[in-house]
Formats: sequence, structure tokens, C-alpha cells
Amino acid sequence: MNAIRSFRSRHLAAAAVVIGLVSLVGCKGDTGSTGATGATGATGAQGPQGPQGAPGTSATAPIDHAQQLTATITNVTVATSTPAKPVVKFKLVNENGQPVTGLQASSISFGIAKLVPAGTQLAAVPPLTTAAQVQNSSQWQSYIYHTATPAASLVPSSYKVTGTQALPQATVESGKSGALVDNGDGTYQYTFAKDISTDAAVKYDPTLTHLVGFEIRGAAPANSPTYQFQPSTGATSGIASRAIVDDQTCLNCHKGIAAHGGARTEVQYCSVCHNPSSYDASTGNTLDFKVMFHKIHMGANLPSVVAGGSYYIAGYMNHVSDYSNINFPTGDLRTCSMCHNESDTSSPDTVGWRDNPGMEPCGSCHDDVDFVNGKNHLGGVTNAQCATCHGPSSTIVTNSTYKGTLKVADVHVIPELDFQQKIQYQILSVKNSAPGQFPVINFKIVDPTNGSKAWNVLSDEPFTHCNAATDASLANLSLAISWSTTDYTNLGSGTTSEAAQPIQIPVTCAATPPVAVGDGSFTVTSTTAVPSGTTGSAGVMLQGHPAHEFGTANTAWFPDGQGTNREIPIPQTNAMFWAGITDSSAVSRRTVVDVAKCNGCHYQLNGHGNNRVDSVQMCATCHNPDSTDVVARTAKGITWANPDPTDNYGEQTIDLKVLIHAVHAAPDLASYAPTATPYVVYHGRARNWINSTPFPTPVGSGGSTPTINDCTTCHTNDAKGNPTYYPPDPSSSTVLATTINTNGNGPPQGQKAMTAAVAACGACHVTSSAQSHMEQNGGSTRNNPATKDANSQVQSQESCAVCHGKGAIADVAVEHKLSSFPD
Repeated sequence: MNAIRSFRSRHLAAAAVVIGLVSLVGCKGDTGSTGATGATGATGAQGPQGPQGAPGTSATAPIDHAQQLTATITNVTVATSTPAKPVVKFKLVNENGQPVTGLQASSISFGIAKLVPAGTQLAAVPPLTTAAQVQNSSQWQSYIYHTATPAASLVPSSYKVTGTQALPQATVESGKSGALVDNGDGTYQYTFAKDISTDAAVKYDPTLTHLVGFEIRGAAPANSPTYQFQPSTGATSGIASRAIVDDQTCLNCHKGIAAHGGARTEVQYCSVCHNPSSYDASTGNTLDFKVMFHKIHMGANLPSVVAGGSYYIAGYMNHVSDYSNINFPTGDLRTCSMCHNESDTSSPDTVGWRDNPGMEPCGSCHDDVDFVNGKNHLGGVTNAQCATCHGPSSTIVTNSTYKGTLKVADVHVIPELDFQQKIQYQILSVKNSAPGQFPVINFKIVDPTNGSKAWNVLSDEPFTHCNAATDASLANLSLAISWSTTDYTNLGSGTTSEAAQPIQIPVTCAATPPVAVGDGSFTVTSTTAVPSGTTGSAGVMLQGHPAHEFGTANTAWFPDGQGTNREIPIPQTNAMFWAGITDSSAVSRRTVVDVAKCNGCHYQLNGHGNNRVDSVQMCATCHNPDSTDVVARTAKGITWANPDPTDNYGEQTIDLKVLIHAVHAAPDLASYAPTATPYVVYHGRARNWINSTPFPTPVGSGGSTPTINDCTTCHTNDAKGNPTYYPPDPSSSTVLATTINTNGNGPPQGQKAMTAAVAACGACHVTSSAQSHMEQNGGSTRNNPATKDANSQVQSQESCAVCHGKGAIADVAVEHKLSSFPD
């Protein structure tokens, strides 16, 4: 607006000059003599402000125009005399880096807490009259709190109010309570209303580390910054800290932190309220970070939940967040390093998880333990005694065969993952891989912890567990050959156990053992030839697991309590090798997702009982466009004439691009498309209705803002640097359609298939309108027939990339709002 005013002022002035000249020119007569110089006129009013500077300059911008806010606390001071009201200086910039003005006091709230040293008694916070017990780690304690009372009822009403007394609950101070000053240049100052030196319960000690943070609501999305300092000196470094978990650790899986309506976005800020002096009165549950978040991630695996109970918190307006159905995606709850990443320099205090054992953190997961009365543990203990058995210096032994102490770090070791470090698969060469030939594969298995010494797969213990009568878990290594790498179909492999599977060649426990070469390597020869007419390249895999006997089992190592001489399958990263069939140089299969991204949630991607490990490329060989669950369904009497009653199908594709999207999307689909056909898969003895595990939502969102649309969680870039979540090129011969008719068990009305983009996108976009849209634009869904040629190519062309390709009118990245997710 200032720029418009300036424009108008300049042009009106110019117009006046022109009019004056016209007037002068129009007058006739002689020019008179020059008059005397007149007096100097008064100084005019200041002109309007010039045009706003370009993004990134020092010019300010109004807050109501911002799309994103970044807040930084620059300084906090506390007066040395009463009143000791903290003074916070901070700045705001928008998405262009411009300073932002106009923040309203009603839009911001502040919190402040002190860091109580380990071993210090936490005073009773009203209405409690009993002090909290001494804890073995430092603790934040908020200066701002209120009394929370149990609700009359909860929403939804099916949950019970189990709390019986009013309890203290940490909170924040509204910016309207104190004094907020807008300096007009993007910097602000806030003075707390709270005098932290006069609280009777939370004693002020200026020598302790203090934490200040704030949140912004009612404006553009903003972060919630924090500032740690020592009031007595103003120091911000070289002081005690409690950095246990870093934001990025959470973001590896959750892709966002958006607690309490989205305003609380950083873990340290959460700590201001989530500390031992804060409770949910309606359930009686503590809101202490270390207890609450352990229990949330244990979820369905909490002993109390397994026994038929539940774990939920009643938050604002008595809204219930039920965590009883959460399944930690690693598959093993001893993967503490998923959150406690000791290599992360941003969380230097995370070692506390193993060095500071206590009843609160340990009892949060082991919630069937009563430390006082001695249920499932020695009774009558205090936190001061925990380190004797579980501390970093403990020498108390529980299992002499395997590490064996009761140290926290030791009892959370996953034995099979520890032993895994001793084994590495290698495929050295593949010969005779042309059509009509019988491939010969040379491989070696080495110990990276012992100078890469070769294992003898014929005689060394991890590979010799082959007697089903005596061995609890058999060694199960095999080689597999799959073709073509353009997109696998394995036509002619002869495998009948599942549809469209690779050639399988046993390595351990084999009727024809591998042949030792003499250099520590071995060879095997396929008994099935590469079929005539096969073209391109093959993927060759070394898969499966050895098994190791850990000796007398102890429940500290094996939670299921199975007995002595138990052999544990050792998950091992599969080895992949590319061999030319007709290609002069072997061509690898395209890379679509990054397994490291999978492991951001899953720790180590593991499927089919430790047989397929850490290799999406391996998964694709079996989960290919021509592969379905027809064999497993038929074995259970399920056919198109007698379909499964849940999905009404006689056969379901297990193509990776369908299966993975369907698995991760299922719970969200159940809520927005409840009439959609469930994704049901039969495999071996099991029937899996895949709809129970939600895709991780932003931390604290309660599932209200799922990130299932964040393709970058899994997808990577292709060889040309293009994201792999875009629709495939319809002219490409490297992406095949997904079959719904294998082994002659298809529906009576004929062959059915899904074109490639429909197969991937249609696994999430399941509504009838979405399916119709795909069909209208050249796609084939399983609900409309499509003929295929001998190479499984559907005789129709999708035009998805025209609208949904990179830079197109409905670019996938734009439609999925990918720019809104953190990297």
C-alpha cells in the first residue's frame, strides 16, 4: 500500500507540473521583471514510505501476510532482585527471511522451567502435599502450573474417568498476562507476569539451568523455540543440560512434530510441561516425558495392555488419546537407539537411558512391575538402589553365556542383531546365465569382525542347524535367480509354491550341498535353466538366515521365555548381484525407494522370518507384477467361485507397488473410504487383513494429520535425479502392469490387470470416483478388463504423467503437499 501511495504521489505531482506549463503557455503578454526571493517555506510533512524491499532484505512484513514463521529467542534475563520476572527477547521472520511485525499478545504463550539436578527431592506442587521421590536423573520442573481436576466424563464416553483427585499440571502463560513489546523491526520483548522467585512450591535457584520457550497460535505455522541459560551468570554454554532426544530422531519416522493443535513443534519445548510434576487428573497418569513417551511407543505391547487393559491420556476438553493399539515398527522393543541416538551431537545427554536407571523410566515399559511390593521384581527398593544391579558399573551376572550383566545396556541387547555383525554375504560371480544355460553362482560368507575370515557353510555352527526334530530354528540360506530386471515376472522359473517366484537353490541343509572352491568360497549350480526367449538381465540373491545357539536362555534375553539350547535365526542383509542374460553388460533393476528411509521407522527392514533383510531390491524379485497369493488361497479353498468373504476376491496381487502402498495406507483408508475393499493377503499358513498399523503421524497430532501423503518418506530419486513417486512413462517397457490372473485361476470373465500407475496410486486412491478418473485417462483397474501380451504389457496407455508429472498442472509433489513436510 505504501508503494501504491508513493506511485500516486509522484504521478499527481508530475500532472500538476504539466498543467502548470500548459497554463503558462496559454497566457499571452510580456514577461515581467524577476521579483525578490520569497521567504523559506515551512518544512513539509514526511513523505510516504518507499516500496517494500525484495525478499531477504531488512524491510519488515506484516504477520498476517506470512505463510510460515521462524522464531528465535535471542536472550533471556532475570532480575537479581524481586520481582524476578524473566525478560525474553526474540525475533520473527517469514518464509522469505523478512522480519515480521504485528504479533498480538493473544497469539503467543510462554513457559519456563528449571533443571533440578539428579538426586534432588522434587518439592510437592499444589494440590499434592507429598514430595516426589528422588530420581536418578535430572528433571525439568515448570514454574507455571494449575490444578487439574478429574472430568465428569470423557470424550468419547466409552472411556472411564479413573482419576480420583485433583493434581498439578504444568502449563504456559498467555502473552496477554505479561507485557509484550513489538519493536517494529521484527524483534520483540516479553516480560513474564510470573515472578519465579516467589513461588512457594517451585523454589527459584538462579545457579541452575533454566529453560524458556514459547508457542504461537492464530497466525501462520511457527516453530516453538527454546533458550537454555543460567540466570546467575547469563551463561548459555558450559552449564547442565538435559538433551535426551533430538527433533531429528523423531522426524526420522514421524515427519513432523505437531503437538497440542500443531503449535508445539520441538522436543525441548515439550519438556517445559512434560515433567514429573505434571499429571492427567482424569486418568491419574503422569505426563512426565520419559514415562509417557515410553508407554506411547510400547502401546499394544505394554504388559498392562496385553493383560486386557489400556493406556490413554485425557487432554484438552477431555479429548482422549488412546495409545493401546500402537505397534512400534521395529518389531522389537529393545531397539532403544531408535530414539536414544548416542552418535547425535544434538542430544549429548541421551546416554542417560543406560547410565541412570530408575523406577520411572523402567517401570514405564515394564508396567507389570511393582517395585514397592515386589511383584515381578525385588520389593522395597528405591531409585537410589537401581544402579547397584542395573547401573553402568554393575557386575551382577544373569547369563554367563551371552554378555550377561544386568546393566541396562546389556539387557536391551538383541542377541541376534549383535551376532549379525559377524556375518556378511557376498556373491562373487555368476556364470552360464544365458538362455538355456544352468547358472553357476560363486559366493562367500565372511566375518567382518575377524578380518573378513571366511565361514565354512558346510561345517561351521551357524550353518549346520538342519535337524527339525532338535533345532528350534533351522539355518535357512538359499540363492535365488529372478528375471528380467526391467520388471520381474520370472516366467518359466518352474516355481509352484507361490505364483511368479524366482528359481530357488538351497545352500544350507541342501540335498546337494554347495561345492567348496578352496579360497573360502563355494559354488552352486541351478538345476533349472534360464528359459529360452528370456531377455535382459537377472537379479541373483543370497538370502535367508543362519541360526546360532546362544545356550541357556534367560528371559532377560528372550522375552518369550523359551527354554534351553535355543537356536535363534540370525537376520542377515541379503546380497544382490546383477547378471546379463542377453545384455552384454548386466543392467540392475531401477531403484524406487531407499532402504535407509525404511529403516528410519523399521530399524532394520525384515520380512518373512529373517529371510528377507534390508534389501528392497530383494523384495521386488518375489513381489513382482505377475505375483499373486493364488497358491495360498487355493490351498485354503479360496477361489473366484468361493472367494474370501472379506474382500470377495479369489486372488490378490502382492506386487510390491500395490502391497506397500496398501499396507501403509490401510488404517487411513478405513477412515476416509470405509466402503473400500480391504487389502487381504494369504501367505503360507496365514491370512492377513492388513488394516491395523497406522502410518506414523506427526508427534502429538493424535492421528488427526496423517502423513500418508508424504511420498518422500520412502521414495528416492532415480538415476537421472528425478523423484520416483511420479507416474511412470507410459511408453516405457520397464514398468509392467499388475496381474490379477495367474496359474489359470482367474475370474470367468477373463484376464484382468492394473496398469502401472493405477497399481501404485490406486492402492491409496481407492474411491470409485478415483478409480473412474484413472480409467478415463487410459488406466486399467482390476474392475475393468484389459488384455495383455506375452510380456505382461497391458494394451492400453495411461496418460497420468500429462497432469501429474513434474511441473504439470496437478504435479504429484504439489497435490501431496510434499513441500510442507520436513526433510
